[in-house]
Amino acid sequence: MDARTPAGSAFRSEDVARPPLSRFLQRCHAEIAGDRTGAVADYIPELAKANPDHFGISVATTDGYIYEVGDSAVPFTIQSISKAFVFSLALETIGAEKVESLIGVEPSGEAFNSIRLRTDNRPFNPMVNAGAIACSGLVHDVEGSGAFDRILETLGRFAGRTLSVDEAVFASERATGDRNRAIAYLLRNYAVVKGDVDSVLDVYFRQCSVLVTARDIAVMAATLANRGRNPLSGEQVISPYAVARTLSVMTSAGMYDYAGEWIYRVGLPAKSGVGGGIVAALPSQLGLGTYAPLLDSHGNSVRGLKVCVALSSHFDLHLFNRSGDVRNGIAAEYNIGGVSSRRNRQPHEQTILDEHHQYCHVYELTGALTFGVIEYLSRRLVQQRPHSQFVILDLHRVPTITKAAGQVSVS
Repeated sequence: MDARTPAGSAFRSEDVARPPLSRFLQRCHAEIAGDRTGAVADYIPELAKANPDHFGISVATTDGYIYEVGDSAVPFTIQSISKAFVFSLALETIGAEKVESLIGVEPSGEAFNSIRLRTDNRPFNPMVNAGAIACSGLVHDVEGSGAFDRILETLGRFAGRTLSVDEAVFASERATGDRNRAIAYLLRNYAVVKGDVDSVLDVYFRQCSVLVTARDIAVMAATLANRGRNPLSGEQVISPYAVARTLSVMTSAGMYDYAGEWIYRVGLPAKSGVGGGIVAALPSQLGLGTYAPLLDSHGNSVRGLKVCVALSSHFDLHLFNRSGDVRNGIAAEYNIGGVSSRRNRQPHEQTILDEHHQYCHVYELTGALTFGVIEYLSRRLVQQRPHSQFVILDLHRVPTITKAAGQVSVS
């Protein structure tokens, strides 16, 4: 399968002209597909049935364009990738204060299924099993028997379509979930999880057993990258506040005990799952979804990791390697004396302009007005103040003004 738009019109391999990202993903897939290192997860028996040759990549942009390569339509269970989206749901539904009082946001440095808690008996973060079970418990506290339906509906809104559960995987998860039961009862002992433990665990096991594709999780990631608005459906799925906190924890803890190495080398908020999926989001630009079930010793997809490294490196997507010059936000600067006008003026009006043009200064602004651009502009205005009584800001080439920029302008 090659790159295609949401409407379904496809770029095929015989097409001469394809977008550069499409060509890169095809080349990336071809180069990485032969890597047979790693092993399929087998601690949940149903996961051991995954085809180790499956390998799919999808990228969804925040304007709703979808690229797909390889086995991007093959369904697999979402597993721990669900943790990020259920955490955002908990923030939205229960509120940050309650969630943060029970679940930390620090990396654990341990395996995803560690039974160890923080010194204050809270889970380290919502991306490990203890924190994710606590999140499911919080949703269960609010929704009761409808908790999983609420989670499934929310995951579907992120993906832009109705999702379903792999019942065989769910049964396998529940039959082999003694370690998660130990975690859940430990959380119950410290009042992090309340109510019936088995009911909470059924919600957790079911959310991990939701079927998705690489395309689905790319759209889910693009929804996070798009400040919570699904770029295909246009629906505001989650608030920007919840998105920012979710991406923050994905950045620091989304890749288990490989998280530090991940942010160092790839530099994107991400979450992996033992089903073979990896989801990554570049705010304001794109969401990435990969599926390849062969895992490394950390439980991360071997080929998925290689795709993420290649994409970040080739296109310079690392969050902390940004470039830009705030001075470029001012396209032109002049007083009105040098501006021609189509308006016919009376002689006395033109005389006034000729005599006083130096007191009216014009700034033509361009691009998104960010904190840095507005801060720079504000200093220029202060410097110009002794010489100008009037300032004109030309905003016709400004598409957006960020909240931070707005705060600078009114401070």
